[in-house]
Amino acid sequence: MSKNIKKRSTYFSIIHKMKNTIYILLCFFIKTSLSSQVSTLVSSSFPQSLDFHENELYYVDRFLGSINKVDVSINNPTSINLITGLDYPQSIALNGVYLFYALSDGIYKINVTEELPNPILIVNTSFQVRSLAIRENELYFPDTTNGNISKIDINTNNPSIENIISGLTSPIALEFKGKELYISHNHGTISKIDINSETSNIIDIISGLDSPYGMAITNNYIYIAEFSQSRISKININLNNPTIEVILEYPNVIGPEDLAINRSTLYIAESFGAKISKFDISTLNLLEQTSNKYIQIYPNPTKDFIFVKGLSQIKNFSIYNTIGQKVMSGVISNMEMIETKNLSNGVYFLKLDNETILKFVKNDF
Repeated sequence: MSKNIKKRSTYFSIIHKMKNTIYILLCFFIKTSLSSQVSTLVSSSFPQSLDFHENELYYVDRFLGSINKVDVSINNPTSINLITGLDYPQSIALNGVYLFYALSDGIYKINVTEELPNPILIVNTSFQVRSLAIRENELYFPDTTNGNISKIDINTNNPSIENIISGLTSPIALEFKGKELYISHNHGTISKIDINSETSNIIDIISGLDSPYGMAITNNYIYIAEFSQSRISKININLNNPTIEVILEYPNVIGPEDLAINRSTLYIAESFGAKISKFDISTLNLLEQTSNKYIQIYPNPTKDFIFVKGLSQIKNFSIYNTIGQKVMSGVISNMEMIETKNLSNGVYFLKLDNETILKFVKNDF
């Protein structure tokens, strides 16, 4: 009896190790596949700051001293110069038809609908403005050297600079999510502040980043451009103790300065890569499986079909391959069969009503 128990224990230990190994290899395979999905949108000598107006991506080319735009909705787009001859522009932010940009001597604005935009000086600054962020009628910007965050009212003629936060360590990039202003710091942290709060309490979100020069927020995630390490990472800001997940790294991205998101695509200003690249972040959802111990797929691995057991009601389903392509969809009820005979051999993910995701393997052998 004791020998049988020992054998059974050894068997389950081996199975557990095999499952862990398969999971690790699967994650590696998926991340490798995801890295291959990075593509070049346009070339640029030194792209640095990004922002969107509908389908048009506006960006700064610091070395050329220009602000440009590109229509991301068309194939093989070309850049259009909006304004040239600027003295090392660094940051931009769009508010309706107005584009605000920072030079060494101040913050300016132009009307992007004009054929020949006329720059208007909004306010003089005595420090380098590395980032701009707009909420309603207020424009926020950091003073990296002195550790301040300031704002101006962009609806006012000759606005005054109002300092709202002091005593920070090298604030470098700003990004809004509702009333919360997220601040990245050059020493590797991201913090946030509720701008409607009277207390101005700074809450640290994450540390351990490397030169987080740019951020972009969508849903519950902050995507971060880590310049010195040439990588893109993300964190879940809904978690109390988020962890850093690297999604792209060198050589798939080189010297990322800023990020922007349009629909499900992440756009990356690669200053050392001399280009703006793009990456479909919807494929990342496949790595975030929501398990459900009551819902199971069998047989798994399979050849011609699978059954889903444990459904309490009819569900919409979609099946994705490991690079995020939807290969099948439909409606299923408990113990109903899904044919898989036309699928190629490999790993797939069954997604039920945007909730539960189950993994299965198609194998004809």
